Amino acid sequence: MSREGYEVLLAPSAKEGFLTFEKEVPDMVLLDLGLPDMSGLSLLKEMKKVRNDSIFIMMTGQGGVKEAVEAIRLGAMDYLCKPLELEELKAVMGRFSEVWKLKSEVRALHNYNKDKFSFSSIIRKSPKMEALCRAAQDISQSNSSTILILGESGTGKGMLASAIHYNSSRKDGPFIQINCATLVENLLESELFGHEKGAFTGAIKRKPGKFELADKGTIFLDEIGEISPTLQAKLLKVIEEKEFERIGGTQPIKVDIRLVAATNRDLAAAVNEGTFREDLYYRLNVFPINMPPLRERTDDIHFLAIHFLEQYNREFVKKIKGFSSEALKYMENHEWSGNVRELKNFVERSVLLAKGDMIDVDASAANTTTDIESASPLSISPAEDTPVMPLNKFIYHYISTVLDKTGGNKSEAAKQLGITRQRLKRILNKSSDD
Repeated sequence: MSREGYEVLLAPSAKEGFLTFEKEVPDMVLLDLGLPDMSGLSLLKEMKKVRNDSIFIMMTGQGGVKEAVEAIRLGAMDYLCKPLELEELKAVMGRFSEVWKLKSEVRALHNYNKDKFSFSSIIRKSPKMEALCRAAQDISQSNSSTILILGESGTGKGMLASAIHYNSSRKDGPFIQINCATLVENLLESELFGHEKGAFTGAIKRKPGKFELADKGTIFLDEIGEISPTLQAKLLKVIEEKEFERIGGTQPIKVDIRLVAATNRDLAAAVNEGTFREDLYYRLNVFPINMPPLRERTDDIHFLAIHFLEQYNREFVKKIKGFSSEALKYMENHEWSGNVRELKNFVERSVLLAKGDMIDVDASAANTTTDIESASPLSISPAEDTPVMPLNKFIYHYISTVLDKTGGNKSEAAKQLGITRQRLKRILNKSSDD
């Protein structure tokens, strides 16, 4: 095995094997069932207490089916009979080495997410956001209470939901999220609850739903205010009974989940209008959190802008040092109807268009020029003497100007415009057809 590239540790007894395992904590263990001083199964139990995610492969020259079943039940990954076939051993160890690499990648991603979505990663200085994050952190410690996050689009509801999950006792479980506004009713029902083979045309195999996949973890339902009355009733049952049935299924499926929901709608008003179930609203509204719009947390604007500037400096390999006093004043006075998302897009475009080492936005000139290099990326209006034309033609003309400046490079033009290349092509094709 050393010649195959493995680092090998040897131990002749259970006692020495356990001491070696405790000291070195290896990734993979070949463990004999018949040891001179202890049963291999008993040693397996003790080793798994030290490190549960090591890969254990049992070996024996005398065990039968009963011992094999018990080894697998205790957490062994495989069971080999002696005398060992060298090629079989190589194949088994090679297969589980790949399993270990995947597990390591999953662990690394999980640890990355825990850091990325910690409460400390939510950029804020304003007292309002400080108080909100402290409250959310306290709420996250409750294991299963439903949380409703309210706020305008772009305020960071999804990031807060992630922070709640990765700072809760469910952090080692899955975090499943779905935007309820992006799917029609039938597709959303299938996504949430899954379906059985043959449940409807096109259901060629069984499919688990998001609730099933979120077992032992958290499910985040964004835009919860957009779901239909039928799905509202089904969702209420899941919250109250912690069980559901797949579409076309007859057996209830039990789940252990925490539900975090978010919406930019006024659900209380929707209840009064009769478009949202009152009982579901109260089941969701156990722990309400109101995300303030950016215009109510102006203390955070500079800190958020610097954070996004550092992010896009790295992404675009630039060395922009900061914002001019005029740019800071512009950002502080802007309405930011798109909230943090709009500010992020603003900084991205500003970094792309910046010619010097500072971002300088002349807010007064922003409304009187169409020059993409000198205008605010947020607000560009036609000059007063520009003839009025249909909006689609104006958009086409403006995009053509950007394309001229990028030498016809559609990818770069799309970046500067803050849209995808595919959307740029659709706009151009539609405008040319018109």
